Amino acid sequence: MKKIAYYALHYGKEYLAWSVRSVQDSVDEIHVLYTDRPSFGHSSRLVCPDSEAELRREAERFLTKPLLWHKGHWQGEAAHRDAIRDIARARGAPLVLVVDADEVWDTESAKAILEATERHNAAGSICARFVHFWRSFHHVCQDPCMPTRVLDLR
Repeated sequence: MKKIAYYALHYGKEYLAWSVRSVQDSVDEIHVLYTDRPSFGHSSRLVCPDSEAELRREAERFLTKPLLWHKGHWQGEAAHRDAIRDIARARGAPLVLVVDADEVWDTESAKAILEATERHNAAGSICARFVHFWRSFHHVCQDPCMPTRVLDLR
């Protein structure tokens, strides 16, 4: 069964390369839905701290799997995150691992949750361990009880 990792991306170059590296062995493809607007959908005069070129360079730094870059504009964060459903269906990928740019996953946990979802149709009820750096090594969140974000489109 085809599996993809998915990033809704506006900024976050600090850990993006490491995040992609941590999940890529668990999936067949990586998809980035990039927007140059803030994820909350409001217009702002503030310039994004990361350019699209910087983000793309970081996403591809350790890349061993196909990465598909989708640039667009979405009304808000929910629409941005929901956009992967149609893309995943079109790519023939019923399982989608939703990853944030500052999450570095334990490789075996990422594999295990996708395999468990595939076998038991248990999306949303399995927990996985990842490290969330939140733009700083001084603010590291480690929570083994964080629910995974696997979309099961079967």
